Amino acid sequence: MDHYTSVTTRVIFARHGETEASRANIFSGSTDIPLTSYGFKQAEALARKLSSEHVDALYASTQLRAIQTATPTAQALGLEIQKVAGLREMGFGEWEMRSREALNLDFPQEMEIWESGSWMIDPPARATSCLLDLLKRHAGQTLLIFAHRTTLRLLLSNILDMNLPNSRALALDPTGVTEVLLKGGRVHLLYHNDTRHLVELG
Repeated sequence: MDHYTSVTTRVIFARHGETEASRANIFSGSTDIPLTSYGFKQAEALARKLSSEHVDALYASTQLRAIQTATPTAQALGLEIQKVAGLREMGFGEWEMRSREALNLDFPQEMEIWESGSWMIDPPARATSCLLDLLKRHAGQTLLIFAHRTTLRLLLSNILDMNLPNSRALALDPTGVTEVLLKGGRVHLLYHNDTRHLVELG
């Protein structure tokens, strides 16, 4: 039996914390922006949630908001943040750092297609190939991955064998956590977009 399908690999995905862009519903994409003060509180709460987990390796996008979110958890677990460009958010071109409201005025047809579930472009192959590489490298271990909403939707659509339009409906809130098990060639979704750690913030 193939080694990669005969072991159990656990993957925990976490979205970065709140930024000014995510709070205002702006397409920040490849723009490097920091967490808000509340985003830092979310990251600390997430670290408390994950501090008792056994994690073999922690990976994060090279973008600031992902690294800032991962830092408290890395410190709590005593792990190095391994920064990977393949986990970066996709760029949105002319839509970058613009709100949905403004885009609805300037690109009404394109936004209608986007909101209906179409990506309008091919998903970045770098994200999928990056995930496959990490799964092979850490077969039988537990991975913790910090990334971005669109990137995580693409990764989850791949790992859960969803089509891309359906994956656009996946809720992924700031510091929301999703966990999957890969065992015997099958994928088990244990929970999705868990934000219970934020209750303590009020």
